[in-house]
Amino acid sequence: MLLWRSLLVALCLPMAAGGYTSLYVFGDGVCTTTDNPTGPGEENEALADLYYGRRYCNGRVWVEVLAQWQGLTYDPAGNISYFGHDSTELIANANNFVAPADVATALVVAWTNNADLVEFSTENPPPYGPTDLPAWNQFVEDSLAEHEQALNILYNKGVRHLVMPKAVDITSVPFYNLAPPQRQFIRERVIEFNTGFDAMLVDLMVTLPGLRICRPDTFAFFETVLANPGDYGLVNPGVDAINDLGDPPLDSGPGVDYIFWDVYHPTAKFQVHLANLVQQLLTPARLHNVVVGGGNADLTVVNAPVGREGFVDSSPDVINFSEVSPILPTATSETFSVPATGDRRFYKVRFPVVWSWP
Repeated sequence: MLLWRSLLVALCLPMAAGGYTSLYVFGDGVCTTTDNPTGPGEENEALADLYYGRRYCNGRVWVEVLAQWQGLTYDPAGNISYFGHDSTELIANANNFVAPADVATALVVAWTNNADLVEFSTENPPPYGPTDLPAWNQFVEDSLAEHEQALNILYNKGVRHLVMPKAVDITSVPFYNLAPPQRQFIRERVIEFNTGFDAMLVDLMVTLPGLRICRPDTFAFFETVLANPGDYGLVNPGVDAINDLGDPPLDSGPGVDYIFWDVYHPTAKFQVHLANLVQQLLTPARLHNVVVGGGNADLTVVNAPVGREGFVDSSPDVINFSEVSPILPTATSETFSVPATGDRRFYKVRFPVVWSWP
């Protein structure tokens, strides 16, 4: 049992190429495409020009990008995400979820832990000290129990493939302006939450037959991007584009390169990197077969990210690779023909992360 548990901790247990048949999402404002009230007469009508549709973002959010790369049709009706969607409401929404006919092969995202943390820290503001630990510990216990209850509900309705990211350090978003000791206090609570969250998910995979949960380390990813924004083509980790620039265009200009679009939510450019984090865990692209003949090499790529430009590189010695041809997958499994040169060649495929609006 300990060995099996260790394997589950280490592996995301990816699905076969093209194995997922639909996408459903239970998330907060980072995931929504329908919740921002920017329509005529609505609360945020005056801000309509600052957001892409009803998203809290300047372009597509990560679940839309992930759906495309997985070769799935994104259906807004299957995305039950909204600002403030916490784990208590996740239970209610899981109960209301009507399982589709393909539920056993549907990919379901459940990411509400950040909303839990924001709500609790707002209801229990700083300063924090040792006397606040019991309340925070109880909050963590309650949130984990509610996530477990919601997951069991979804499992009993036939869900077998989930994406459940870790919570991020919420004090790093521009909304928070805390002194270092207060930020550190919350950060430590987030780490404690994530430790319990991961253990709970692993235990459920052991006890619930056939359950697969992809657990992206969004906590570490978020911290890496904030510490090294230039590596991702991003800038200004401490401020959001709207407040810094006033009325930034959605599709161009300096604002699109910010990490944060508003005080809570990331830009579309950040979101494409987030989608890539999950994509690489779920279904990393790889060469499945090579057939050489007639001066060409026919390369079959599986887990290809649909609509994402990539490249075939070749090498005579597995050391010095050079680009042979661009490729643009239209399916998750596809064969590409490239020129074959020399008596012996080694091939690899790569798909750089490049954002384009929306």
